[in-house]
Amino acid sequence: MSAIVYQIPNADKAVILDPREELIYPFTAEGWTDLRFGAFISLTKLTDNDDTTGLAESLLTSGNLLDRVLMGFVGGSSSGGNSFFGLSNSAVTEGSTPSVIEAGDVATRWRYKGIAGKAFCVMDGTPGGTVVQDNSGTIFGPEMSEDAATNGGRANLFCLRMKRTSGSSLTVSNFYYVNTNRAGVNYADANVWSDNPTIGLIRQYLKSATWTSVLTSQTFVAIPIGLVFYWPFANSRLRIHSLCFEKFA
Repeated sequence: MSAIVYQIPNADKAVILDPREELIYPFTAEGWTDLRFGAFISLTKLTDNDDTTGLAESLLTSGNLLDRVLMGFVGGSSSGGNSFFGLSNSAVTEGSTPSVIEAGDVATRWRYKGIAGKAFCVMDGTPGGTVVQDNSGTIFGPEMSEDAATNGGRANLFCLRMKRTSGSSLTVSNFYYVNTNRAGVNYADANVWSDNPTIGLIRQYLKSATWTSVLTSQTFVAIPIGLVFYWPFANSRLRIHSLCFEKFA
């Protein structure tokens, strides 16, 4: 199988990735000092393009990055090194902790987890990228809808941001995300649910969102020049409904 574009009944079209399939979306944003990215995402079953039930899973791993979620900014080359900032349940110290999909803060939502408390990382280096930073405290990745009617839509929005002081610098000085606190737990999503998400809606939130700082400054061997989506689980597939990145400065 391979990725498909699917018209969801009474909703929008979405790109659906196969399990363990990676989508790379290159971009050009020369000289940026403030770069922002948002995407509406959801999950569906392996065997059905629009069934969000029964997705619980525990994926065993020996600490292989192929068993971890990756969604965010990516860049580099085989000769120049690799870079990443974004959502991941990996960490600087990897191990055999499974990647898990479980019930979220309520029974009508799913959440994923891996290394305890980790939702963000930075990778840098050659070959293949090395995790050099992860978040402090406990953060979960974006929650995913199990019941669109209850949540107000199938897709949920996450937003990321990078800033640097010079458009030619290899150092990203600040990393940010949009946070929602549910019952005292931080989730890396904007809590914006929709069955018809648009680029216009993402642009609205990229402009007006309250940003939460995460991680510390990082000097890369190669500045990110694309977007990446990778979902490692075997029983569910990642749906990408809409995405937008903007050079704000």
